[in-house]
Amino acid sequence: MHELFAPLPEDGDGKMIVEVETVTNLVSTCVYHYYHVNEIAVQNFKYTTDEGDRPPPVLMEVTYFQRGKRAYNLTVHDMLGPMNNITLSELGNFFNDVEVIELSLSLITYDEDEVDSRPEKLWHVHVTYDNRDGFLDQQFEVVEDRAHTKVVIGHVVICGCVIFFSAISFLMGFVDLINKIQIRSRTKARWDTIGAAQLARRFRTMGITPPPIEWGELPLGIRLGFFEPWSLFSMTGDILILIGVILGTVEMSVPSTTNKRFFFGVGVLVSTIRLTSYLIVFPTLYTLVFTLRISFAKLLRYIFSILPFYFGFMFCGDILFGPHSINFADTGASAVTLFALLNGDDM
Repeated sequence: MHELFAPLPEDGDGKMIVEVETVTNLVSTCVYHYYHVNEIAVQNFKYTTDEGDRPPPVLMEVTYFQRGKRAYNLTVHDMLGPMNNITLSELGNFFNDVEVIELSLSLITYDEDEVDSRPEKLWHVHVTYDNRDGFLDQQFEVVEDRAHTKVVIGHVVICGCVIFFSAISFLMGFVDLINKIQIRSRTKARWDTIGAAQLARRFRTMGITPPPIEWGELPLGIRLGFFEPWSLFSMTGDILILIGVILGTVEMSVPSTTNKRFFFGVGVLVSTIRLTSYLIVFPTLYTLVFTLRISFAKLLRYIFSILPFYFGFMFCGDILFGPHSINFADTGASAVTLFALLNGDDM
């Protein structure tokens, strides 16, 4: 923010501004960046808006030695207030009568470090130029208006519901997992009590040869059949969501915003996909899962067989068209472009 609204002048010593032309450039730059802050996207800052969805003007307060304090509203078309359309000599006379110039503007932001709420905060930015023996000293200050801070209720409700149901879902899945482990243990213990001759005779009647005698000789699918894949899938999503919540609430030595959003976002994705499992009671709606289950192996073989062609075109496009087109500027851009063209998207 300091670089946008109060950049240090190139011709000054530290924060001391020598030439008055520099002040006009700094003021106009501050006003321009304010009205374009939504496009520049300084972190998550945005300007406030009135009822007409327009940003309020930047307030310039000039304290004169002779005339006292005057206020001016700076807009996109009037960025300098009393310094507009005056000659260099007039500008020098103007600054001889100026004691202090203060620019005030306000920005709002949603706190990206919160998972379960989005507090809307108001920030007051003040840029001051003090006239000290013919030199203007630039000062910058950002103040949070804590009285304005409020929480977007809808976001709190949604996040609260996600966290609550994730915790309940994880607890139910964990209890079910414990029960399945106990059933598997009892089954294995019962298996060990059956004699080898009895097992061999029973498997021969079922047409299974050679018959598995030891528990470890059973197919892996049978030994893991006690556990429901969808339940484990759901628990994974619940764990990711809860990890994201913990990262967002526990203060860490390094910024955790990216990690928090990764766990929270992927967790919500996994938990939402889990809802597909309930469609099994409606076979006609469960078509997607049945199709993927039957064709997964064939699709995997096809993907691996076509990858050499895809990578070949990707590297070729990067080498041939990289210097001429942004769509092939690097291998990543080439991969995205080819995938888009493969789906018939307009590039």
